[in-house]
Amino acid sequence: MFRKRKIKLLLFLIGAIAGVYLFLFSPFFQIKEVEGIPAERSKEYVGKNIFLLSPSRIREEWVSLPEVREVTVEKKLPSLIRITVEERKPVLSFRKDRKWWGVDEEGVVFPVSQPQNSPPLFWKKRNLKPGEKYPELEGTVKIYQEFLKNLPGWEVRSLEIKKGGVILRTTKGITIIFGLENIPSQIRRLKKIIKSLKPLSSIDLRFGEEIIVR
Repeated sequence: MFRKRKIKLLLFLIGAIAGVYLFLFSPFFQIKEVEGIPAERSKEYVGKNIFLLSPSRIREEWVSLPEVREVTVEKKLPSLIRITVEERKPVLSFRKDRKWWGVDEEGVVFPVSQPQNSPPLFWKKRNLKPGEKYPELEGTVKIYQEFLKNLPGWEVRSLEIKKGGVILRTTKGITIIFGLENIPSQIRRLKKIIKSLKPLSSIDLRFGEEIIVR
């Protein structure tokens, strides 16, 4: 009886070892195809065991890139993984350190190959960190978008971030200074008087209901 149990246990162990070996090294479970990313990046995943590949680790690798907003990773047995990368979409861009940088709706800055089809942004920021979120950039993007949305027919010539506000210059020669808080309220007040402004006028909206026009 004892001998039979010993033989059964040995056979079980041999079967388990064989199963683990097949699980880890069988070509059937080796990744052969990667969808959603460039072919040159796919090479680092092809040939690896699909069960040993960590989706969370892959996601962390991709979202660490400044230009990437979100990533999802799916395993499709037996040999395919799908990596869906959502890149950040620049709304504004600026030039710094001989490079072009994009800014998305969240105020995150990241490198871009060329300037966007948008007004130039001027920002004297030191020690810029790619992938970092900056409240002043987020506010500037919102000011730009709200201005175009609420004042059709007006065009923005440039935007400049200054301490305590954002200077928006229009193609009609009118300069508007915004604060970074209560932006919808500032837009509402601007709409009431902007048609009465003359070229070369400057309006400051940073002080609540008090509107300063020069």
